[in-house]
Amino acid sequence: MPSIIEQIQRDAVDDQVRVSTILRKVKLAAAKLGLGTVEDWVESELSGYNGPVPEYRIVHGRPMSQNPVRGWEPIGGFIEQLSRRAVGNSVAAIEQMIGDAGKNGSFQISYPDGILEKLNQSNGTHGWLAVLEVDKSVCCDNRSRSHNGTGLGIRDGKGWRSRVRIQL
Repeated sequence: MPSIIEQIQRDAVDDQVRVSTILRKVKLAAAKLGLGTVEDWVESELSGYNGPVPEYRIVHGRPMSQNPVRGWEPIGGFIEQLSRRAVGNSVAAIEQMIGDAGKNGSFQISYPDGILEKLNQSNGTHGWLAVLEVDKSVCCDNRSRSHNGTGLGIRDGKGWRSRVRIQL
């Protein structure tokens, strides 16, 4: 039977193995090896972040609002701050969002109520929804896995912006 490290290495290059599954094995290995910092990080990835998130969990996308008549349309104007969102969800929840991404290959991340209120006030609307539409290729790419580790990262149109790599 292969060791836990060998299992992690094998799973890291298998596109059929979910990142959440690999992380559970990494957590087990970290506990066995007394790597408390790694164990804490994996727990945050598996359970989600309650506070600030690492830089690699900030995604860029296209702010969209739901017009009651015309449907979803891009938000115009100065949108730089609306174009970035910290994603504190668990890895399993992110995997689910990516898996549910429609044929257009994007998924939506809701804005907090406070931002929705400000958007509605500034546009003279009431109750309109707004989301950040994120292309799923921003969060997943087969190149994020390698023969010697697994990576979780965010990629923009210019390549990998940030990545955490678990070296085995």
